[in-house]
Amino acid sequence: RGAALEFAAVALAVTINDQASAEHAADILKKLTAFFSTIEDERKRLTAPILDHKATIDNHFKRVTEPLAAGIK
Repeated sequence: RGAALEFAAVALAVTINDQASAEHAADILKKLTAFFSTIEDERKRLTAPILDHKATIDNHFKRVTEPLAAGIK
């Protein structure tokens, strides 16, 4: 988390004054985008099994609660 916040601070501090600073900003944006993508991929990799397990649990209970709900209405 510290590295991400540090990287974001660097990106926010960039000032574009000329072509060289514009190219520098573009390079930082490219790296920041790649870093963000890497973090998101890892988050999805870690949460996918949890979400799959939750879906299994939800489906298990829906088989019981849906008929009950229909009987209540």
